[in-house]
Parts: sequence; structure tokens; C-alpha cells
Amino acid sequence: MRRLPLLLLLPARGGSATVDFDAAVRAGDVAAVVGHLDAGRDVEGQSMGSTPLLRAVAHRRVAVARALLDRGADPDVRGSGMRSPLAVAARCAAPGDDHATARCAAIASALVEYGADVDGCDSMGWSPLFHAARARNVLMLETLLALNASESLMERYNDEDIYSGHRRTYVEHARRFASPDDDECRLGSAAARRACGALRAWLAARGG
Repeated sequence: MRRLPLLLLLPARGGSATVDFDAAVRAGDVAAVVGHLDAGRDVEGQSMGSTPLLRAVAHRRVAVARALLDRGADPDVRGSGMRSPLAVAARCAAPGDDHATARCAAIASALVEYGADVDGCDSMGWSPLFHAARARNVLMLETLLALNASESLMERYNDEDIYSGHRRTYVEHARRFASPDDDECRLGSAAARRACGALRAWLAARGG
């Protein structure tokens, strides 16, 4: 697993080529991405503290992510906060946009297929399952569990109760972000409120 610096990395000379490559990744232009790689572009080349794979995941570009993985991109590379591509995928869904959520789930499956650690934790000790819970992403929770994500992991650091020493599981995170008292669940958009309701229903069905 490679660790990336969090510092902003400025492009070197010839930066326009980097922009073109990054634009192709963001746009999901597989042919252009492959063309850059064929011309010698580093599949792990950093831009603003991120890699092409992390950017492809963040922009929900399934085909580009697969193309990068085919070319040897590290499925467990770390970006900001030590988040893996799988953690980014767990949070990339958009409330109310089933198509976007399905693309994120497809990327997660591809990452694990190429060797990503389904339980790889970030600097908080949160695995992708935690991120899916915090994103109120039921489809991603189900996807990760189907990929054998561990349900017994506990976080390294409780950001909401730093003195008690209590460490939470992903289910406790899910309860927190599904709570009717949560600001997004009370005052958020209609899509956000529906996501809260869906997560509550999912927890209830699982006895959580």
C-alpha cells in the first residue's frame, strides 16, 4: 500500500498535458485516458495529493477506474485522511440519484476484485463500511457486506466523544446518521430525509 503526501503538489512544466489527462479521467473518457497511459503517463501520477484512480472513483467513472486498475493502479492507494479508493466509493453516492449510487457500488466491486482491502481503515480507524454508514448509503452498505466487510471493527478515534474512551462500530455510526434528531434528517433536502428514512428502515430490518 502506497501512502501519498497530503501537501498540494504543483504541476511541473508541461502541466497542460496533466490537465488534459485529469480532465479525461473526470469526464470518463476511457479512450483518452488509455491514450495518455500508452504515451507513458504514470498510472500513479499525483496531482493535488491524489491519483488518477482516486479521482476516477470520486467522479463515479466506472470504466476509467477499471482501465486504471487494468494498467496496474494500486487499489489500496491512500489519499487525504488516509482514505482508500474504496472509502471514497462508499461516500460517492448522491442522495436521490440511484444511478450515481449504482455506479459507486460497481466501482467498489471492481476495487475488491482487483485486490482492495475491504476493511482498509483511514486515519480515524474507519473502514469503508463506516463511510457508507455516515453517507447513509444503504446500497453501499449491502455491497460491502456482500464483499465480506467485517462488522466487528471499531473506530480508532471517536470524534464526537473524545473523553469517554468509547469506540463505535459502523452500526453506531449508522444509528447516529439515521437519527431523527440529526440536522440533515430534520432539515435537509427531501432526498437527504429519504436517505435517513431508508437507513433507519435498513437498521430496523437487521435488528440494529
